Amino acid sequence: MGVTMDKQRTFRKVGRMGNSPGISLPPEYLDKINIKRGDECEVIIDEQRNEIRIRPVQPIPEGLSPQFMKALDETHQQYQKAIRNLRDR
Repeated sequence: MGVTMDKQRTFRKVGRMGNSPGISLPPEYLDKINIKRGDECEVIIDEQRNEIRIRPVQPIPEGLSPQFMKALDETHQQYQKAIRNLRDR
């Protein structure tokens, strides 16, 4: 069921994956965001929007250190509300 050209929507039931609750995703969804079985993913929990987002882990760009990326992420987390307010204006 399509919502817009860029977004698709489906309904899934929470099931069991081993001893944990889990939600399976249709293979075509994973194909669209270039995730394959065994890939590392980033899971973002946005409590304000009541959403969970999944995306493939992006490699660190050449020339940037893991320490820089960590500092960037921490800064983003610290100012996330201000950034969101600017974006939503």
